[in-house]
Amino acid sequence: MKITKDYISLKKKYNQFFQKYTSSQRLKYRDEIITLKKEIDLSEGKIVNGILNYSIDYDRVNKILEEHGLNIFLKDDIGISRFLMTRSISNSMGFNQGERSKVLKDFRNLCEKAWEDFIITKEERIELNQFCKDNFIDKTQQFIIEQEVSKSYNDEFDLVKIVKYYFLNENLNDEEIHEILKREYKKDVEVIRIKLITTQLNIELEDDLDIGEGQSKLIKTLHWNDLYSIYIIVVNNQLSSGFEFEIGYKEGEINSWKIIISKSLFENSNRTRIVDIITDGICYHLSANTSDLFQLKYFLELKSNVRYQVEQMY
Repeated sequence: MKITKDYISLKKKYNQFFQKYTSSQRLKYRDEIITLKKEIDLSEGKIVNGILNYSIDYDRVNKILEEHGLNIFLKDDIGISRFLMTRSISNSMGFNQGERSKVLKDFRNLCEKAWEDFIITKEERIELNQFCKDNFIDKTQQFIIEQEVSKSYNDEFDLVKIVKYYFLNENLNDEEIHEILKREYKKDVEVIRIKLITTQLNIELEDDLDIGEGQSKLIKTLHWNDLYSIYIIVVNNQLSSGFEFEIGYKEGEINSWKIIISKSLFENSNRTRIVDIITDGICYHLSANTSDLFQLKYFLELKSNVRYQVEQMY
């Protein structure tokens, strides 16, 4: 455990000054000793807080520190004493026997549900973490259960499918996808491999939209009430629509369409301006099939509500 390893290292360095030097000799190292003492106090505080908020397992930490004779601060801490008393009372009432097993089983079931399509979405990650927080499952126990569940799905690892999801649905860049692959899937995939996939996805979007010559880049994907997927795309070439945007769609697709913005406009606009352009694009698309008589009225009625939604999602 890194936090205990770092603490033990700090204590050993600190104790050496008192073992090797006399009090007068230690004056020469006064600044270094003071710095080490501050780091030790900070490390002890992190360990105590971790135990009290259930992100660190007390028994495991105490055992490691006790082996080095460094668990005195745990015995002397009032918060830890209360923690142990509460835990003892709970155990004596049988609280942690059957109930705890049920909670851990429920969490395992939740993990299996999240992993069944082998993609951990942002919402699923929040749900898993919140369950552990609400049910006082420490991070070590959470990691062990999640690792056991994920290993059973190793044969289903599909790099292209996973990268495509995080790129198109959660708008992560290559580096962010690299980190999530390491964290969630325990796969250290080279960034260059991820970039090759995301580049191809951009090319496919460009081909599907018949954007024309010039590179395009997906900036954001907006998922509108589970009804529409709206891709915000920046292109190098100039637009020909006369507006600040163009609408792109693939023939036969009614639930997926694109708002295209020129690179020069995108780079010279702040977030508020981009939100306005996207709002106009969505309202224009939704009102395009109405008659000329009602098109403007419908456009204006949509705009305030649509802008609020875009502001939340962008």
